[in-house]
Amino acid sequence: LHPVIGPKFGFAPPNRKVTMDFTQKWAKVIYEYSIRWGNKINGWWIDGCYADPDWGYSFTPELLKPYYDAVKAGNPESLVAFNNACQPKLTKYYPDEDFTCGERTDFTEIPEGRFIDGAQAHILTPLGLSPNPEQPWCSWCRPGLKHDHEYLKEYVKKVHDAGGVLTMDVWMGEEGEFDPEQLAA
Repeated sequence: LHPVIGPKFGFAPPNRKVTMDFTQKWAKVIYEYSIRWGNKINGWWIDGCYADPDWGYSFTPELLKPYYDAVKAGNPESLVAFNNACQPKLTKYYPDEDFTCGERTDFTEIPEGRFIDGAQAHILTPLGLSPNPEQPWCSWCRPGLKHDHEYLKEYVKKVHDAGGVLTMDVWMGEEGEFDPEQLAA
């Protein structure tokens, strides 16, 4: 929770709740980027759209629509997915999503087919190693490899053969360098 932006957007204690006012304010920010960059942006993967009432943070299709309209304003052909965190199965979260957000913590799930409820099956998972094996969700933007080259090669083939798309999160240093172990994989 950002101490300045949160309150200005209506998301701050004690009323920490996603509202239409909150999403419309963020949609204006997204719209500005969408219009500025136009068809140079072909896809949007929007994080933080969690449906978690325990946090007082819950998105609905109505609350996501302003975001959807904003991303399509600059390029109606751009693809969009809204991330509702790691779910037990790949799912289509928003009715008009073009691809699944597919957040995972490991290279294990294979899509059942190319599409899930009309959305392209997509998986996003980190290559890196968590500093704590008990917390696999801490492996984003980390160096190292969870699996060797052969395992990764076979996994990519299985996802591709099923019609899915895979995005791998990699570590990148402050000077723009990549982890040599990840590059070699």
